[in-house]
Amino acid sequence: MKEIIKYQAEDGQLFDNREECFNYEQLIIKIAHETQRLDYGNPSVVGSFSEGDYFIQQDKDVVDSVKVEMLVILHALGFIIQYSNDLVSHIDFMLLKGYTDGSIYEKPFRKILYRLACIDSEYREWGQYYFKLNPTKSDALKNKK
Repeated sequence: MKEIIKYQAEDGQLFDNREECFNYEQLIIKIAHETQRLDYGNPSVVGSFSEGDYFIQQDKDVVDSVKVEMLVILHALGFIIQYSNDLVSHIDFMLLKGYTDGSIYEKPFRKILYRLACIDSEYREWGQYYFKLNPTKSDALKNKK
């Protein structure tokens, strides 16, 4: 029998050494900080966010800043070869989410990359990617007419 030592991060991810686990937990903290910068909307709004009954109007500067920070982190982890800050609004964050799927980084990135992927060119955050691509099909815009 051989004794082995594993290190478990806050979210349950296991690592073979303490440094990798620590670095991973620092990543979780950075991502949580960036996620908290995004608006979570008005909790008193009635309807289903995921069904397109309403959207969350995000601040352009905050969204662009969060996107850049996610790109910096993803670049440092080797997921992105290069990017340009002035083209950040043209990056498909749903595609970036796909890059992290299946990696040890899938869990910490899942929520933030999906949220960024669901923000349209008018900085409206939709409850699902479909409404980002088809905003006029949402009840939120149909009811404004």
